[in-house]
Amino acid sequence: YEINISCSPHGHVSYEGTHRVMCGSNLEIAVMPDSCYHWNSDYLLTLGYSIDNDSTLLLVDIHHDITLFFAFEPTIYQVTSIAGSNGSIFRDSDVDVACDGHVIFTIKPDECFEIDSVFLDNNSIINSLDTINDIISYELRHILANHEFRVTFKPKQFVVQVVGNDIGYISNIGNNDVTCGDNLDFKLVPGDCSNLDSIILDGEIYTSPLQYLGDTISFSLINIQEDHQVFIYFKQNTRHIHEQVVLDQIFFSEQSATVFCHEDTTITFSSNDCWITDSIFINHERITPSTSYHF
Repeated sequence: YEINISCSPHGHVSYEGTHRVMCGSNLEIAVMPDSCYHWNSDYLLTLGYSIDNDSTLLLVDIHHDITLFFAFEPTIYQVTSIAGSNGSIFRDSDVDVACDGHVIFTIKPDECFEIDSVFLDNNSIINSLDTINDIISYELRHILANHEFRVTFKPKQFVVQVVGNDIGYISNIGNNDVTCGDNLDFKLVPGDCSNLDSIILDGEIYTSPLQYLGDTISFSLINIQEDHQVFIYFKQNTRHIHEQVVLDQIFFSEQSATVFCHEDTTITFSSNDCWITDSIFINHERITPSTSYHF
């Protein structure tokens, strides 16, 4: 019987041309596509031919003339991309990609989110990403198989460092982990004989309004989008001692002394020559004359 075998470009087959075989014999035809091409064997399967691994066609017990044409087609692979919630993946090609082609994936997290993981066929490639001018991308080159590109996202985390002196209560003292977009509330209680002196946020005086409720002072950092450093300072209250000297019912001199709250101080009295201390008043109350008074 006569066997006629031909094929399209981009591949070869064994026994190409016309051959005569004996009745009842077998013929094994090797199919050899060029790189990045394949042959569609579906129509031969419908005719009942036996195909081995898409590379060999076996004609068994030949009892008639046979004409075969092998068509080679470009191989197309599917490259799928899956973005988790809170972010997107943009690509420069369709899902179907030609053999040996390439795809560039651009990854864009939503506001307040960042990339958590990047997998190509279940293998982490997060350390292989390219970042240029805040644009994050990955190029998949020389595609020779189907692939899955998958990205997940997580909320950004920031640190708010709070520092203060020890003469008052400060909530959130130390390092505070804050999720992007969240608020951080502060409560301040000055210690005994102290008051709030200043709040410094990232090197600048904090000027937003403060809320007062009894001894408690409160404020909040709203919609945090970056790391912050907060310095909170309390200062001790001061008291003034005002001194007046009267000579023979005539005002002579006065002076003031400033001391910290709860601090001790002593005032001494001395008369000029030919004078004696007649009376001493503390807050308008007369005390026994002496050479000193201790507060």
